[in-house]
Amino acid sequence: MKRFLSAIIFFLFFNNTSYAQTQKGNFAISGGTNINLLFSNLDPNTNDIVDNKVETQDYSINAGIGYFVIDNLCVNITASYENNYSKKQLYLGAYPGDNNPIYEEDIQKTWAVVPSITYFFPVEGKLKPNISAGVGYMSLKERNNQYSTAENIVYHYAGLSLNGGAGVSYFLNRSVSLDLGFQYSRNKLNDKTNERRSQLQNVYGVIGGLSVYF
Repeated sequence: MKRFLSAIIFFLFFNNTSYAQTQKGNFAISGGTNINLLFSNLDPNTNDIVDNKVETQDYSINAGIGYFVIDNLCVNITASYENNYSKKQLYLGAYPGDNNPIYEEDIQKTWAVVPSITYFFPVEGKLKPNISAGVGYMSLKERNNQYSTAENIVYHYAGLSLNGGAGVSYFLNRSVSLDLGFQYSRNKLNDKTNERRSQLQNVYGVIGGLSVYF
């Protein structure tokens, strides 16, 4: 197994025998992840105050695959998932002497599937600027155990997601690149639990990742 993993690493970072960057007929796979954990005890000596203990767990995963239909133009499909969990102690108990704490648990989940196209500017060197545009579907759902709605749902928004971006890819070799860019998303979402509610989002962000070409 160690020899097999070593062979893969050698191929990704040192293979220069074939040109597998942005030519027609090549594939590109990209992905990334982010995990954040927080555990806090705001006032361990006072057991009856609000927010005495707080716990959060946040992570996101994204992955995509693309195919170069012509030189420097890649058609992609990207899927992303984000989970945000928080747990707060509201009270030590429901009445004096009750040692069973009451917690508020909140879970927010976001996922999206976005087909897109990316154009790599045909410049010399390892650094290649690129621009992208895409249209897809996004869903946001929040649950909170303090809500008396069905399945404790606070909201469930879903709808169209428009995306655009610009960035650069630095090719470590002919098979691997490090990617950094700026992305803009405009999301028009409707609440499935209440047809009178909708949400228009304008989201700006900086994204980074790793891509493998073959």
